[in-house]
Amino acid sequence: MICAPKPPPACGANCAAGTSEEARRTDPDKKLIQSFIRGHINEARACYEPILLTQPSARGRVRVRFGISPLGAVETSCVVSSDLGAPSVDACLLDRVLTWRLPKPQGGGWVIVDYPFSFVPATD
Repeated sequence: MICAPKPPPACGANCAAGTSEEARRTDPDKKLIQSFIRGHINEARACYEPILLTQPSARGRVRVRFGISPLGAVETSCVVSSDLGAPSVDACLLDRVLTWRLPKPQGGGWVIVDYPFSFVPATD
């Protein structure tokens, strides 16, 4: 599956994530982003827990790519890969990520983040 979230058309041709010079120059604070995601990991876990009711041994990884706008809002998200086998979890993750608002990226451009969410039952 190819996943390349792009900024909404309203931001103009100069800020197409992954293609504009500004997006390539932006040097995001990776520790800040990782810390932010870890602070919201319970949201991801809330997406996963319902599947355990019907598939108690469900486990896997869902790699999500999302775009942080110059204002810090996550405006795009997509699943790059998933071996969890639970489309409802994938969809829930995308919805949750779209509600996030991070600090403004350094350099003022778009930032594209790839993040692997790993899920294993709590009893493992």
